[in-house]
Amino acid sequence: MSVSRAFHGVIPAMAISFRDDCKIDEEGLARFARWLAGRRGVTAVMTDGHTREVGSLRPEERAAVAAMAAALEASGVPRVELV
Repeated sequence: MSVSRAFHGVIPAMAISFRDDCKIDEEGLARFARWLAGRRGVTAVMTDGHTREVGSLRPEERAAVAAMAAALEASGVPRVELV
């Protein structure tokens, strides 16, 4: 089964923020994701792999990044689609 999507608008790749101990900076990442989602024309954000740092993440960290971005809507951020 194939899924067809009509992408439109701006779809920026989200860079992942890291702390000095090389762990994901969840607060910084959430702040950046909220900022991106609030930009005019942004209709989706791209996570996990489009800015090259994904190779340094374990699968559970990749899932955490995607889950955090998906949870934005619950925090009052305008809805954006994950790609």
